Amino acid sequence: MVPQAAAEPGTMTARPPGEPNVQQQLANDRTLLAWVRTAIALAGLGFVVARFGLFLRELSGGTAVETGHSSRYLGVGLVCLGAVVMLFGLTQYRSVGRVLARHGDLSVGPRWPALVTGLLCFTAILVVAIYLLTGVR
Repeated sequence: MVPQAAAEPGTMTARPPGEPNVQQQLANDRTLLAWVRTAIALAGLGFVVARFGLFLRELSGGTAVETGHSSRYLGVGLVCLGAVVMLFGLTQYRSVGRVLARHGDLSVGPRWPALVTGLLCFTAILVVAIYLLTGVR
């Protein structure tokens, strides 16, 4: 059953046949942005955790507190988890895009900006992980 034309603003209206449903693609784009936000938050938290051990060593003068490398490894783990989350988000975005294209709901706009943004975010997270792993002080 096709919804009837709504008299009130903000309610559903019928879509002309053959017209793509842009709402589906916009929802897919918003979901990718949520994955990007989550990945950046995890990577940022990982960076802070990794650097917290260095902060404690500097506060104590480098002798009194022996923190080991646990905060560094935990931080690198969180940064790597952020990279995995970003890859999962990109994979999910592509698979939903394929489903939308198969059902004719894909909008005609270019998809490359979203993918480039996701790949740049993934690359930046990997750079942070490598920076933390190399132990640059």
